[in-house]
Amino acid sequence: MAKKETGKKAFVYRYFHNATGHWNDVYEGGDMEALHLKLRMENVLARIDGLGLPEGARVLDLGCGAGLLTVELLRRQLRVDAFDISDNMLKAAEKNCREAGFLEGVSFVQGDAEELNLPDGQFDLVVSMGLIGYVPDWENVVQMVSHVIKPDGHIVLTFQAKYGLSYLLNPRMLRLGTIKNFVLRKSPSKRIPQEDRYSGRSFKGTLQNNGFVIVSDCTIGFGPFWILGQTVIPEKLGIRTYINMQKLADSHRIPYLDRLGKTCIVTARRSGVDSKQLAAVKS
Repeated sequence: MAKKETGKKAFVYRYFHNATGHWNDVYEGGDMEALHLKLRMENVLARIDGLGLPEGARVLDLGCGAGLLTVELLRRQLRVDAFDISDNMLKAAEKNCREAGFLEGVSFVQGDAEELNLPDGQFDLVVSMGLIGYVPDWENVVQMVSHVIKPDGHIVLTFQAKYGLSYLLNPRMLRLGTIKNFVLRKSPSKRIPQEDRYSGRSFKGTLQNNGFVIVSDCTIGFGPFWILGQTVIPEKLGIRTYINMQKLADSHRIPYLDRLGKTCIVTARRSGVDSKQLAAVKS
């Protein structure tokens, strides 16, 4: 098992290390991927804004990538530790922060989220956008985060929902990345890692088992619109459909639609005890 996880981690690292340019520019596109990622960013920032963090509060941007979220956090006058496993991504993040005019209040840390070698209880907020599905042992990441966050601090996480409508309509999407890699016979450096998906209930249960209280959760994202592997809606119409379905989901007029988006966003608060107290209670 350990050998398999090491292989997956190395595969994911190579992909993101070599795809820095794509992830640096991905929000600028006009396709459905860009739309979804912009909506994810907006929702994450809205939840962070709702926490009312004071100026100078310390934030860990876990899996910061090219630093686009890091820049938005700095705009809010928060102190940010931008953490990523790829030095290429961190270089892009530093460049983006510098070009946005932020030379202070941010540090860049290279490391493995599964081995979060940071002091206990130093962050008011940990935010992780798009990391969880690529980590072999995500439950260990949650445990690591529970130690570095302050009592009563918050966490905002995103992950791919197991029962999103996009996946239910198109079972082939369950392994789309693997299928593409096989059919196109891409070289190892250009293969696309498959993002794992999780049940919201089990994910929230893991957070609660590690001392977090769920504050809010939602799902976003409808499309691409395939049925059994066949495209049924062209891209432009698909984007309009996506937007309209998201509005319906946000309005809560259609039962359960707000639970069928493909990406889940969870906000949780660390219980008001430190990590040593929590460990003592569990033992």
